[in-house]
Amino acid sequence: WDPTPHMLLYHVNAGWPVVDEGSELLVPARAVHARGDHPVEGYATFHGPRPAYVEQVFEHDVVAEAAGTVPVGIANRALGIGLYEVFRNDQLPFHFLWRMLGEGTYVAGIEPCTNRTGGRLDARERGELIVLEPGETRTYDLELGALDGVAEIDAFAARVGALTA
Repeated sequence: WDPTPHMLLYHVNAGWPVVDEGSELLVPARAVHARGDHPVEGYATFHGPRPAYVEQVFEHDVVAEAAGTVPVGIANRALGIGLYEVFRNDQLPFHFLWRMLGEGTYVAGIEPCTNRTGGRLDARERGELIVLEPGETRTYDLELGALDGVAEIDAFAARVGALTA
């Protein structure tokens, strides 16, 4: 019955063996920002599990395809496997990479979302908080898939690379 704040984040996890030493993030980002005190350099190439690892989050300023879609994936070329997501930038204008590359907890999340990582108060302060009126709905389109073989990985990487060339 009342206007309701609305925030949505798709947390799409990838673990071993997709995420492994040398695996790569494929994202059409014009800029990348670390949320926290960790470097951006080299963040798109994964390393093996490390002891006492502290999670890291990176925000992407993504570039959309002509149709408004954004392709993002994680690929392990050595094994010829990967996963991807394709989302609409007008529906999910923010994207993050969450890395938890620790021993025993070795995973990465690719996260399209409606808002930045600052939460509801931050979104309200920035004027970015979505408020749904009574009876109002939203629709989100998200395609998830597998990359099977080096040829598929190369084709997906070319699709992503064409957006930032």
